[in-house]
Amino acid sequence: TSTAFATSSTPALTITPRGYFGISSTSPAQNLSVVGNTYISGSLGIGTSTPSQALSIAGGSILQTGGTPVSLYTLATAQITRDAVIAGKLMFIGQASTTNNALQIADISNPSLPVIIAGYNTAAGDIVSLAVAGNYVYAIEKNGLTLSLEVIDVSNPVAPRSISTLSIGTPTTSEGKMILSGRYIYTVTGTSWKTLDISNPAAPIILNSTSPGNAPHGLALYGSYLYASKNGTAGIVIYDVSNPNSPQLT
Repeated sequence: TSTAFATSSTPALTITPRGYFGISSTSPAQNLSVVGNTYISGSLGIGTSTPSQALSIAGGSILQTGGTPVSLYTLATAQITRDAVIAGKLMFIGQASTTNNALQIADISNPSLPVIIAGYNTAAGDIVSLAVAGNYVYAIEKNGLTLSLEVIDVSNPVAPRSISTLSIGTPTTSEGKMILSGRYIYTVTGTSWKTLDISNPAAPIILNSTSPGNAPHGLALYGSYLYASKNGTAGIVIYDVSNPNSPQLT
């Protein structure tokens, strides 16, 4: 039989014949079963007897089952949203507008109540895609038959300012898809993809233009290899971009 300890008619501690220990549980099914809230002062280790943080997990996986996602808040934007990126406690929102804050910046430090703190009218058209690194937002923008890269200084997020624009080509159905990696941007324009050098954000340059045979539909970067899918036909083309100045077909 189980041994129970109680301060009232309800057992507070239960130890089963198998050695299972229950707190506020009369039928513990594991070595330790706790019913109710738990407060731990210090560190908790799972799979380790020497936790170095408040919660340390060594090996294994975390599995969550059940539950329903709950919407915390709906943030209204000025126009149709094309892209969004997050850096720290800020979200940068790219929109289809050239005259009404195509770039909006939101403070998301409180996920239940995000706040738009700034808006910016782009220099070169609707925002197609965004990337952020350090104090700069990189925006691929479309204006008619022209795609451009605009670099926006957001070191003061309530007062973003443009520091450069660069015409990079013509739009396609996959216009402006962008990967930022270190000092380089890889982006789709027209029937090719281009490598942009952004080591000087105030003066980005086009290093090269590469065509996979058909207009590239999408790009992916893994290590020093860039994968380009071809629009309207089967196949993935793989390039070695270990030397960004001279991509090589593998």
